[in-house]
Amino acid sequence: MVEWLEFSLRAWDRGGDEIAPAEFLDQLLIAPDDSATVAEAPGCPRVRLLSVALKDFDHVDITDDAGARCEAFAAAVRQGLIRAAGWLARQPPGLFEELRTTGRVTDVFVGGWIDQDQFDLDLPAEFLRACGVLGLSVSICTND
Repeated sequence: MVEWLEFSLRAWDRGGDEIAPAEFLDQLLIAPDDSATVAEAPGCPRVRLLSVALKDFDHVDITDDAGARCEAFAAAVRQGLIRAAGWLARQPPGLFEELRTTGRVTDVFVGGWIDQDQFDLDLPAEFLRACGVLGLSVSICTND
């Protein structure tokens, strides 16, 4: 079972060189009401596109349907990724091309925690299309 998932847009340098905010974060179009937010954490510059935790759905009644909580979690992931796709579609494609031209890596990183050895993750076509237009690969790592 998936405990939590977080999707982040990031730019990083394979050689470990730092990427200045002016090169990446400052060029992104982030409105105050966007669900995308700059992640204030160590490591490479990144924007949190979506963060969902199963515990956020503890209020969901599972009396009649034992899977209702997991279904609500999956629906929140899907809806969040469709919103993220809309946000990605508003970003300047040239920014990502320029970063890659200078040797930077741009991707969407999916981090998560699972308490079993398997999980299901459905990525909506809208999200994959938005990533593809910007040349973003999707990397997934759980229990890191």
